[in-house]
Amino acid sequence: MHTRHDHDMIELRNFVDLGDDDRKFVYRRNGPPGNSAFEVRITNAAELALYNRAPILFNFGSLEDGDIDITLSGISTRWFGVWRLTTRSGFRATASDSALEDVALVQMTLKGRASHRGLTGEHVAEAGFGFIRSFRDIHDCSISPGYESINCVLRMKPLLQQMHQMNEENDTLSHDFHPLTELNTPALRSFQQNLQTIFDRVVMSGEGASFADPLVEEILIGQLLGSWPRKATQTTPPRPASSRHIQRSLDFIEAHLAVPISVAEVATAAGVGVRALQSSFRKDLGRTPIQYIIDRRLEKVHDELQRGGSTSISSVASRWGFVHMSDFSRRYRQRFGCTPSETQIRAGHGNP
Repeated sequence: MHTRHDHDMIELRNFVDLGDDDRKFVYRRNGPPGNSAFEVRITNAAELALYNRAPILFNFGSLEDGDIDITLSGISTRWFGVWRLTTRSGFRATASDSALEDVALVQMTLKGRASHRGLTGEHVAEAGFGFIRSFRDIHDCSISPGYESINCVLRMKPLLQQMHQMNEENDTLSHDFHPLTELNTPALRSFQQNLQTIFDRVVMSGEGASFADPLVEEILIGQLLGSWPRKATQTTPPRPASSRHIQRSLDFIEAHLAVPISVAEVATAAGVGVRALQSSFRKDLGRTPIQYIIDRRLEKVHDELQRGGSTSISSVASRWGFVHMSDFSRRYRQRFGCTPSETQIRAGHGNP
């Protein structure tokens, strides 16, 4: 029988030792309890049922045709978990209630697509996109055939502690982090590469013991907080700026959201050069000036659609600077987890 560890460790008991020799087709590991390299391979209904009997974060199920082929491999430590997921068949997963503590799930899609549903709506992560949410915010997900991702779980308590140390007052991921982001910035690519490096050295080289250190968790959390884009709303202001020119730039952007503006114009209004402005935005707001402007415009559209009215979606989007409707719709869904028309329908109107 597997012995549960204390509440301070990541409850990746989700990859527990199932014990009997004839069950090793499901699970192999090396290392002491709380520091285990693992590999899980599920290829039939019997193995799936055996896996789901373990105290895991998600219970897996096959798609409509009943085919199942899933491989998970990585490392589970007392402080964090990193693993790679590949599936030929695709599968569905439902959150279980076995975790003793909340964790942050970070999933970076390499191939295929993953659709997550939960308290904040539905979020679809395709190849090249990352997803982050508290485990308790997730209800279920659907993983497409041919899917591949690199994943990480981090303990929520130290993550929130680091956020507070950075003068951030929000106490949940859903209030602060964008659930989806394109992995197209150097900081995000570096974070993804570090997860891949941990995976390679643990699974390919058997160096799991060197990563069983709370310092690694601290580094991963710090890199996550420095790279993942944040929300900026009127009810949740951005992090305190380190200089007056940031506030001047935010005031200028807010006053000109409905008209075309360039980064050079924002820099001029702030009284600094473009490079200095971009550096300050990344440091103080966790995103570029362009990303901030797009986020604020999306929020303006979202607020207007939520208030209802007879104005069409295209007219509202155009009023806030969106010219290409396909690009606008994609960004809107990534930002809010639903389509503009779904927001409008919930408000009691349905004009396209």
